[in-house]
Amino acid sequence: MEYPELFVPYRQKIANALKKLKNEGVVRNVLKIYAEIPLNYIKIEKSGLVNLCFDYLISQNTPVSIKAYSMDILFKITMEIPDIGTELYSVIENQLPVSSAGYRSRAQKILRKLANISPY
Repeated sequence: MEYPELFVPYRQKIANALKKLKNEGVVRNVLKIYAEIPLNYIKIEKSGLVNLCFDYLISQNTPVSIKAYSMDILFKITMEIPDIGTELYSVIENQLPVSSAGYRSRAQKILRKLANISPY
């Protein structure tokens, strides 16, 4: 993103609206912004994103791209709140045997990163 500072004033409104969005393309693009831009999340925004991203990871109907960006966001938040890493590791590991190649690729990268910061 060329001008990430334009996103900052609207990030709380966008985080609140994200759970109501039905269009997968819009959800994917918003999650991509959260995954790529280094932002200091406020507590409410962070908790909402954590819950939403875990919901996307657990759901069977979620596209792989949304799950991939959700993993990236959760990993970024793990750097601030290490307890999330344990749950993220177990959710990813549980879904690996029944997942697509795209999911497995991103999942293995995240699992390696998680293993480097803490032994799960």
